Amino acid sequence: TREEAKSISEEIHEYCRKHVADEEDDKKRLEVFKLLESIAKTKFPSCNLMVFGSSAVGLCSKNSDVDVCIYFADDAKKAELVAELDRKEEEEAKKFQEDVEGSLSKDNAEGMEEKDASRDGKDAEIHGDADPDDRAAQNKGKKKKKKERKKKEKSSDKKIRSAKEKFKIHVLGTIGTALEEDEGFEEIVQLLDIRIPIVKCKHSATGVDSDISFTDARVHDAKTRCLQRFTLAHPIVRELIHAVKYWTGQRNIRSSWMLNSYAWTLMTIQFFQVCLPQVFQAKENKVIHEQMNQWQLNIGQLFYRFLEFYAVFNWEQLVISI
Repeated sequence: TREEAKSISEEIHEYCRKHVADEEDDKKRLEVFKLLESIAKTKFPSCNLMVFGSSAVGLCSKNSDVDVCIYFADDAKKAELVAELDRKEEEEAKKFQEDVEGSLSKDNAEGMEEKDASRDGKDAEIHGDADPDDRAAQNKGKKKKKKERKKKEKSSDKKIRSAKEKFKIHVLGTIGTALEEDEGFEEIVQLLDIRIPIVKCKHSATGVDSDISFTDARVHDAKTRCLQRFTLAHPIVRELIHAVKYWTGQRNIRSSWMLNSYAWTLMTIQFFQVCLPQVFQAKENKVIHEQMNQWQLNIGQLFYRFLEFYAVFNWEQLVISI
């Protein structure tokens, strides 16, 4: 009903006033970004940082973190740094391998001595001279030696692989260490062994969290530019996206293994493209802009239309494409 739609509109407006980031929040995030950029460039002068995700497209809430991507625009300089790192890792891996092989050789020699001792023990057992406690100690010692040899071999393989790991692990690890040494940041977590390595940190003064990654900056830049064309067209677009994200979170139908925040954002933009496409001309057309202002006052009705749109969406034959 109209009264219900009005009530929903008021709730959405109130939620956005309380939880959506304002200019002061944006200033804090910019301050943190500049600090991160300064620390990164101290270690790698030729690197660049860019913000992507919700902070870059005007969709962040007051407690949203800052997603930062590191990249090197100068391919020649990057190649030089990668080659230098590879050389160091190869030298370290070679030295480590030599140490392990030397240790294994020593263990093998000890193993031969154990075999000789075992044969002597068997002879003693045949003649009735063997001590049961000695036999138990020998068996326990052999099992321990065998376990240690396997552990060393596994460690050797891991070390050799680490010498071939990508340049981004080294860069993120170096920046993570620099953040740990910086008094302005706390709760530093280096997640370097996962599929997409990241470094997490919190700025002590502002409480702003950041995730630093070394992913494809060109992809992030393309996505950011694309989303900005839609989300910055008119405030009603951002407001409905926030409402949808909040609603899906409350209903537990937004998650990384199902439809994540990015997917619901695309679905909301698709809804506008089909049902209210003129909203994306609001910047250039004052008449349309005024019409969208009226729609924004009745955003509860628009939220209902969003639910109806996807309630009858042909999921088997259609796709979401903006």
